[in-house]
Amino acid sequence: MIVMFALSFGMSMAHAEEQTLRIGENDSQTYYAPVYATWADSYYCSQILYAASELKALEGQQITKLAFFLRATTGSGDYEKVQIRLKEVDFTEFSEAVYQSIDDAELVFEGTLPASTATTLEVELDEPFVYEGGTLLVDVRKTEKGGSYAPTSGNKGRFQSTNGSTYTVLYNYGSSSLPTTCSRSANRPDIQFTYEEASAVVISCAKVSSVAASTVTAHEATLSWESEAENFEFLCVRKGAEHSFEGVSAQAVKTVTIDTLAANTEYDFYVRSYCSEDEQGKEAKVSFKTDLSCFAPTLLSVTATSSNSASFEWHGSGKGETKYQYTYGAYGSEPDWSKGVLTEETSATVSELNAASMYQVWVRSYCGEDDQSEAVTEYFATECGSITAPWSENFDNMNAETVPDCWDNSASTSPTATGSYDYYVWGVFERQDAKVLRMYNFYTEQGTALINTPSIVLPEKAQELTFDYSHRADCGAFQLLISTDNGVTFTELGSYEPTASTSTYDFGTFTTANVSLAAYAGQTVTLRFLATATYSGGAIFVDNIDIHEAPSCFKPNGLQVSEITAHGAQIAWTSEAAAWNYQLSADGETWGDAKAATANPFELTGLNANTLYYVRVQGNCGEEDLSEWSEAVSFRTECGALTLPYEEGFEGSEANELPACWVRVSEDGFPAVYANSYWDSRANTGTQSLKFYGWGISQMAVLPEMDKGLSELTLSFYYTATDDAEAPTASVGYITDLADASTFASAKELSAAETYTQAEVTFEGAPVGARIAILYKGGDYFGSLYIDDLKVSADEIGTGIGQVPSDQVQGTKVLENGVMYLMYKGMKYNVQGSVVR
Repeated sequence: MIVMFALSFGMSMAHAEEQTLRIGENDSQTYYAPVYATWADSYYCSQILYAASELKALEGQQITKLAFFLRATTGSGDYEKVQIRLKEVDFTEFSEAVYQSIDDAELVFEGTLPASTATTLEVELDEPFVYEGGTLLVDVRKTEKGGSYAPTSGNKGRFQSTNGSTYTVLYNYGSSSLPTTCSRSANRPDIQFTYEEASAVVISCAKVSSVAASTVTAHEATLSWESEAENFEFLCVRKGAEHSFEGVSAQAVKTVTIDTLAANTEYDFYVRSYCSEDEQGKEAKVSFKTDLSCFAPTLLSVTATSSNSASFEWHGSGKGETKYQYTYGAYGSEPDWSKGVLTEETSATVSELNAASMYQVWVRSYCGEDDQSEAVTEYFATECGSITAPWSENFDNMNAETVPDCWDNSASTSPTATGSYDYYVWGVFERQDAKVLRMYNFYTEQGTALINTPSIVLPEKAQELTFDYSHRADCGAFQLLISTDNGVTFTELGSYEPTASTSTYDFGTFTTANVSLAAYAGQTVTLRFLATATYSGGAIFVDNIDIHEAPSCFKPNGLQVSEITAHGAQIAWTSEAAAWNYQLSADGETWGDAKAATANPFELTGLNANTLYYVRVQGNCGEEDLSEWSEAVSFRTECGALTLPYEEGFEGSEANELPACWVRVSEDGFPAVYANSYWDSRANTGTQSLKFYGWGISQMAVLPEMDKGLSELTLSFYYTATDDAEAPTASVGYITDLADASTFASAKELSAAETYTQAEVTFEGAPVGARIAILYKGGDYFGSLYIDDLKVSADEIGTGIGQVPSDQVQGTKVLENGVMYLMYKGMKYNVQGSVVR
């Protein structure tokens, strides 16, 4: 029996004299505390070992305090919330990568570390720990996020060894839960134990030690332990499960065999000494894992391949299996065991494979309907030859910087691989964690770049070809062609316009092409991608080629929009159907009702001016046989004549652009007028205005077309302009030909104004078709003109409103022709006698 303190029986004991035991030189006094707090929002833990030979003075004593040695701390702020556990173990050094279980360790402290400005951090234990003479495991861990133990400088929260160079780190960086690993080191921190002599003791149950699992098989394990006690309670549960000794009967054994275990499963075995109903020893634990019951084959290898078959073999485990099961599929797929084949042999051959394709084979031992081993797998590629549709290729299993396996680009002007500075090349290209087929032209003019697929055998039933493509706008269209005479002659299947990828390296947004191969049913064909290089350089990307059984009604392809006006547009597409439907959308996601497109091309009418639309079409093959919708195409209608009154505060304009439907006209070709300047906006109201700037240049901004002649309109706006003798000049008038800046006619010159000033302009005598324009002419001095809160309204001639109360008149003005005008309730009227018209 072992001498222990009565820690939990409520016995009264005389207080013994405290003594201390120091491990280390006690002079490390570093920045480091028991918990690493440099990142205060993470959880951390540490485990340290102290050998029994160092702790002989503690044997049979109870530990009451722990102390750690620090560099001076500020003693301010929140402090680490931690748990400290102590446990005696039967090993002297760590041999596993994961931390030791603390399930049966004694929790001796839980709370915040005390504030301290001294060089020693002392922790008084919540419960004394009775040391019985083994290796002592000290486990320290944070329990909450946040807090810090604040030193004057440097890192915080590590134990540090006395040599000042090696740490035992107490953290699990970035975790949001309690740590699953702890860092450990043989270089231990200095520590001091405060303990009391065994002045009052009781005889308690002897502890259990040296718990071990031996002769573990798939369904059985033998457990043993050592103890001076005579009776024991024990139980076995799946690893991590809750456990309780309630209802467990004590037995006078120190070895037990459990034969009801599941194969390939982790378990925890718990045992404790039993002395009476009120007195049991501390529990001890060992974890173990049962073996597999069915063992996997070994040495799987592919022994032979052809264009349509592969042979492979393997070795059995020799541990009792009588059969094997194999299956195969496309490379990168998951095994489909519903198609698995059972065999007693250790070799097999599969056939009816596609040529020039990557496959994967899986083999596992079969020990019964519910008992199979883990599978082993191997990869292989079939030889070049004719491919039988259905067939797909995404290039992911091919080597980058090469011509695809079994493809041919030898007829290109300069057939090379796909590395840097290549010309007219088709090859496998890797970017953005994906592989595609790329044609790359490096600034060389008028070269032909082409690549042919392997031969493809099409079934008698009609097939459809789909592929994704994207390429630079300056690369030009590329073509898809087909050959039925083994590549001697080719016929075009389709031409694909640029989709404006941003570079020769980034894929941009892919578009899907749909091509009917119905006319080639039952034939052996070769496909060709063809491009002609331009000097500007560019790239074409092709991916996800797929030949599959065609739908009864083909998806329309190659949708294009042309002849766009303010209220209409023409759409055209390629389709084998005889009738079609179309849909419009404002955002490409929410679509309107499907309407019949009675012809191809088809005229869209009744559209709103200056509006973004998306359109898509669908084949209608009759009797509710509809195709999938085509890829959507976007377009914007032209502006057209705007309904008055027209107001513009420039608040909705895109950054550094003119508002919608405005036109920039420049004699000098320099865009020095725009809304929402990134330099400054100088708005009269809101945050944006229209800005002209520069020197030695002429720049004009033309307003949208209005639905009335200019001679009936009045323009009002606020402006501010640079005040200097050599500053720019500005005027407002009209222009009759947008292609000729010299057709501008001035109606009002704008004088310099340091602050925003309101101006009003009329356009008497302006010809039909003229548009309002603002002209800025730069002088020898850098200057600017800002326009804001602009409004165009029609004169309300012929609308008598009677005598105007004097308090409602906002202002009067006598024009050059002698006619008097006034502003009344925000509108402009001319005065004839006492009648406002």
